[in-house]
Amino acid sequence: LFERVFDSPMGFTKLRNFSSKLIGNLNPFSFFVSGSVTWDNLCSTIGSPELNCISQTMYVRPVCKNSFLEMWQHETNLVTNCPLSVVEGGHFAFQASGGIPYYGKIIGASWITHQEQPTHVTLKSHLEQLYKSFSLEQKTILNHIINNDSISITNEYYKLIEKGIIEKINNEHYIKIHFLASFIHSLADNQSCTGNELGHLVDTIQETTILINKIVQNKLEVIVFKNGTEDALLFKNLKNKCTDKNLLKSFGSDLYVLLWDRYQYSKPLKVINPLREATHRFNNSKFCKAIQPFRHNLCGGHHNGSYIKKTNQMSYAEMLKLLLDTKNEPRHPEDFQDLQLAILNLCIKSVRDLLTSVEAIQC
Repeated sequence: LFERVFDSPMGFTKLRNFSSKLIGNLNPFSFFVSGSVTWDNLCSTIGSPELNCISQTMYVRPVCKNSFLEMWQHETNLVTNCPLSVVEGGHFAFQASGGIPYYGKIIGASWITHQEQPTHVTLKSHLEQLYKSFSLEQKTILNHIINNDSISITNEYYKLIEKGIIEKINNEHYIKIHFLASFIHSLADNQSCTGNELGHLVDTIQETTILINKIVQNKLEVIVFKNGTEDALLFKNLKNKCTDKNLLKSFGSDLYVLLWDRYQYSKPLKVINPLREATHRFNNSKFCKAIQPFRHNLCGGHHNGSYIKKTNQMSYAEMLKLLLDTKNEPRHPEDFQDLQLAILNLCIKSVRDLLTSVEAIQC
């Protein structure tokens, strides 16, 4: 408000003076200012002399359960052939959203689009902004509630109560927005994600590709993934935690080399008939469709960020939606960590499916 409209706090002075002039006992002009940053925090940043005409702070609280379920029923009735799981999902959506209608509608839209019950990732970008709006003391309170630690009853505690973020039932405190609790959990998980955890994922991929090669070698005297002298180093590099774009760029390049460049049957002319079905499934896996934009666009590969979608591959936006459940650009350390974990998990599923397929080859 101050930076973009008034240029400086002083630009607010006229509005302040106008609102404080009385005609008799009447105040002819009042105004509302809305935003996610609490007024007292804004005052401490800008300076209270410019803001002393604000007389009251009101919080927009979540709606009650009955009102939320009424809204849910109304919205699902508007959808042609709305899946029964969504129609009956109002109670889940209420708990997940904490009774915030906007969150509830995002959950419903995602549920219908993806045909699966959403997780907190659906609201990630919104929860990030909500979490950033909390004071440090409020964040501490929320983390203590999640960890079942004791909390101090302070003004910040009462603000969370008043906002409808937390509630107290039978002397127990709860975060009303279940997806917010999951989001805070995920922040802690990302912070505690160690090389050993990443190592387990990478080791699983490496061991599975080796096993696939051995089976195909035994049955058809060929291999699926070409061996390279630097494989050990590349797989080791995949275990480095990615917290920024430069680290992700190196990770994406190594993963691409190991699982796509070294993949011997990505070109139809090289497909041996017994492997045709197995390699066709692998080529059409979500991992293979996502690895191209992941490496070439997100990580700046050969196309130097100008990757264009090809047949049977994902666009850059589709890849972001799949891996992060948002088309927003990754900016924060946890975003890059989420991308790393998501693409590794996709890779594991694809190579395991390929393993199942080659095991079924009859020779």
